Amino acid sequence: MKKPLLLVLFVFTVLGASRGAHSQDFAFTPPTRLAGEPLAYPELARRIGLEALIFCSFNVAEDGSVQDYEVHYSTNTPEIEDHIREWILGQRYEPAVRDGKAIPWRMFRTLRFALTNKERGASRYFGKNYRSLTRELQSGNLEKVRELLNRLDGVNNRSLYEELFLQRAWADYEDASGNSDGAYARRKVVAAFYRSNADVDAAIATPEFYFQPFVEKYRYEAQHLMLGDAQRTLQALRNIAPTESATSAVADHLRQVVDAADGIDVPIEAELRESFSRGQTALWDTWLFRRAFRFAAVDGALDRVSLYCDTEQTELQSSWVLERFVVPESYGDCRLYVAGEPGTSFTLMQLAD
Repeated sequence: MKKPLLLVLFVFTVLGASRGAHSQDFAFTPPTRLAGEPLAYPELARRIGLEALIFCSFNVAEDGSVQDYEVHYSTNTPEIEDHIREWILGQRYEPAVRDGKAIPWRMFRTLRFALTNKERGASRYFGKNYRSLTRELQSGNLEKVRELLNRLDGVNNRSLYEELFLQRAWADYEDASGNSDGAYARRKVVAAFYRSNADVDAAIATPEFYFQPFVEKYRYEAQHLMLGDAQRTLQALRNIAPTESATSAVADHLRQVVDAADGIDVPIEAELRESFSRGQTALWDTWLFRRAFRFAAVDGALDRVSLYCDTEQTELQSSWVLERFVVPESYGDCRLYVAGEPGTSFTLMQLAD
């Protein structure tokens, strides 16, 4: 890459502006699950080909016990649901703590049991419609493309590869429609696939297929100091084309930005965009770069702040968003979701240790 992706000086200047930020003295942490058996796929359900998607919640009491388990959404697979219920109610937690005192906390979980591609097999229906979609996209018939995309969205039990191609097609459609934010959101889904599937088939993981869109995705994230997202985009680039010079350039640039952020708070200025809204609620999300964060300069209304982590899901009460929040290490990597009134702006301060 002949010229740098971004002016590092710009990043240094923005980061330097946050040196004077001070987090509040008090903090709170959500519950932490104690060691126990991981949730396993029920063997009988696997053998007979059952898959499930379940969204549930439960309370973690002050003594760490699990209470008030509730299923909010289920694909109606009782063989798996009963297994999940028994597992969750058998867990023990370190309780949530606020100002040094244990408090009750509501936890949320989205649990998916999915068979592998080999166990499930590919869908001929999906393949036929995807080929038609590709032809229509090349011819510029966006109305027909949208119709085919909606049809493919309705295909149940899509394999991982089918999901990958579908998200890529949606991104291409959004680009062709002039919706760069929508295309960026779709490519985040693809990035997650590549990050967890480094050995994806060579026929799919070619530089020509995805490389340049990921470079553009990195530009956007680095410019907005979304460093957690930028780290994952770099991993996707390494999975797709590890020997490309642009991959090295992205890695070098990100290393400089992260070094510049060492020891100081990293601000992300964000806005709940109309393009991501559903009804009266708009959404924004980012991968966390630091374990501690707080919100500042909120202009508008934030309705919900949620954490979706490797091992846990939880929600932050909207009245606490200006306090310092610390994510336990045991939660693993976390994505932060913010929902609220369209047009609401805020700064997410990712706090130095």
